Amino acid sequence: MRRALAAALFAVASALPLAAFAADAPRPSALVQRYLAALQRGSYGDAFALLAPAERAYFRNAANFASGFTADAYALRHFATTGTRASASGTVVLAREQIALLDPAHDVRVTTTVTVPYLVTRDGVTDAGRPWRAFAGDAVATSDGVRVTVKKLALYAHAIRVVVTMQNDGSGFITLLPYGRSVLRDDAGHVFRPLVTRDWTVTDEQLFLGLRLAPNSRYTGTIAFATPLLDDRARRFDLTVGPSVRDGASAPVSIDVGGIAARS
Repeated sequence: MRRALAAALFAVASALPLAAFAADAPRPSALVQRYLAALQRGSYGDAFALLAPAERAYFRNAANFASGFTADAYALRHFATTGTRASASGTVVLAREQIALLDPAHDVRVTTTVTVPYLVTRDGVTDAGRPWRAFAGDAVATSDGVRVTVKKLALYAHAIRVVVTMQNDGSGFITLLPYGRSVLRDDAGHVFRPLVTRDWTVTDEQLFLGLRLAPNSRYTGTIAFATPLLDDRARRFDLTVGPSVRDGASAPVSIDVGGIAARS
């Protein structure tokens, strides 16, 4: 989701005229460098202070902003700004970044290099596509030889993206259709249902179309649930994933993963 939003932002900005900055305002590249230096230090409060007001309102506070990085075990190793593009609302600054983060499919940290566009206005930096709050998870449940582990919850303005690993510990093939009857419930009694869209920047194509798992194999992907804008309180979630159909079984089953904590 973050990469798709960033690409769209860059494409729009490339076609628009340069916006002027006040003489006493930090230059866009310098402001992005300060922002990235704060992220590199792990000084998320300092980075939060450099965001534009709309971004700060989206995250609500520095702790929420920081949670999106800590849930991924994120570290910014190196960075350099590489160019700018103009837009009607400010300037897009391109930054090349070497980052380390947790690969939830293999439970190891990986290092990769990405180019990220940041929109800079007179008011600050926009870092598009991040969840306003996120949590690493380890809740797990098994049914009919299918093990489901919740690796992460990421909260956006109108969606929750749940990163799950599905593993077939049984002796035969299984077919999983998690965009069929899966639901996410919170401890206040709200029920959230999957976002049904073929926009693969929002939904996981493999899980949306259906997943077939051989014995002793697994898949890590994302189920996106539609939600209203949630408040900031601590809550617990229960996830039901289904249906799961094992070859030769008389009926499908669902897997219930309870006790997924979203702390305040």
